[in-house]
Amino acid sequence: SARLQRFLQAVYGSNFLQFSIVIIIVGNFFVNVVEAELIPEGPDRILYDVLDKVFTYVFLVELIINMLAHWFWPFWNSGWNLLDVVVVVVSLISLAMEAADPNSSPIPAVKIIRVLRAFRVVRVFKRLTSLRMIILALGASMVPVANTFFVLLLATAIYAILGV
Repeated sequence: SARLQRFLQAVYGSNFLQFSIVIIIVGNFFVNVVEAELIPEGPDRILYDVLDKVFTYVFLVELIINMLAHWFWPFWNSGWNLLDVVVVVVSLISLAMEAADPNSSPIPAVKIIRVLRAFRVVRVFKRLTSLRMIILALGASMVPVANTFFVLLLATAIYAILGV
C-alpha cells in the first residue's frame, strides 16, 4: 500500500503527467468554446458528446490517481483538489442526466451544470506555479483597487455636488 502510494505520487508529480493534463485541460476548454460558438446539431453533435465523455473520464482517472497518491488529509486539505472533485462530479452528473434522457430537450439544471464544466480550465492554475502566483497577486490587489475606486467615487460625487 505504501509502495503503491509512493509510486502514484511519483507518477502524479512527474512533469510529463502534469504537462499532459494541462494540454488536455486547455484542449477541453477550446472544444467547449468551439461547441458554444457552433451549437452543433444532429451528426455533428455526436463528436462533441464523445469528446466530452473522453475528457470527463480522463479527468476522473487523473482525480483517482491524485486521491490515491495523496490520501487522505493531504488530498482533502487542498482547495485545488476540492475544486477538481467538484468539477469532475459536476461533469459526471451532467453525463448521467444526459444519459438518462438523451432525447429530451435540455432542462435548465443540465444547462447550468454544462456551464459549470467550463471551470475545468481553472484547474490549470493548480499546475502552473507562475500562473497561480499571478492569480494570487490579482486576488491580493482587489482590496487596494476597491479602496482606490471608492476614493475616486467620492471625488466624483463631490465634483458633481459642486457642479450642481
